[in-house]
Amino acid sequence: MRSNISNSEQYSSPHGAASAPSYQVTSPYQLHTSSPNPTENFEDERHNNNLNGDDSVYKISLTEILYSSSSYNAIVKPVTLTMILAALAVVFINDEQTLQQGEQAMREAYTVWDTDDSSQSNGETLVLSLGNALIMVSVICAMTFVIVLLYKLRCMKVLIGYMMFSSSTLLGVLGGSMFQVAIQIYDIP
Repeated sequence: MRSNISNSEQYSSPHGAASAPSYQVTSPYQLHTSSPNPTENFEDERHNNNLNGDDSVYKISLTEILYSSSSYNAIVKPVTLTMILAALAVVFINDEQTLQQGEQAMREAYTVWDTDDSSQSNGETLVLSLGNALIMVSVICAMTFVIVLLYKLRCMKVLIGYMMFSSSTLLGVLGGSMFQVAIQIYDIP
C-alpha cells in the first residue's frame, strides 16, 4: 500500500482527467477512498504500482516492516519466558516419585481399557490400544468441532467464557499441584 498519500491528493487518469478516486490514509494499514466500488480501488492502486513496469502489487513500507517485527517480538518474548519457566519447574520441582505419579495419572486419565494386563494376547492389546487412541482422537475432534461451530454461530460470549474457565481451571489445578509438590520437596512448613 502507499503510505505517503496526502488526505486530498487527486490522481489523474491516463487520459488527463482528474476522475480517479481520492485516497486518504489514516494509518499504514487503513486505506479509505471516495469510490464506492472496492474492486475499482484495488485495480487503480495496482495500476499505479505497476506504472514503472515491476510485477509487485504492493510496496512494503518501513512502517509495515517495523510493525511486523514488533508484533513478532510481542509474541516471542512471553512464549520464550513461559518455556524457560516450565523447563525450570520440571527440573527443580520434580523428583522420581512425583514423575512416576504424574506418569500414572496421565496414563489413567487417557485410557478407557487397561492394556497392562499380562494375560492378554498381543492382538487384544493392539485392539484395546487402538480403541483408546480412537476415543482420544474422537474427543479432541468433537471438542474442536464444537468450538468451530460456536465461532461460526458467533457465540463469542460462550467462547470467551469457556476460554476464561478453562484457563483459570488449568492454572489453578496445575499451579496448586506444582506448589504442593514444591512444598513436599523442599520441606516448607
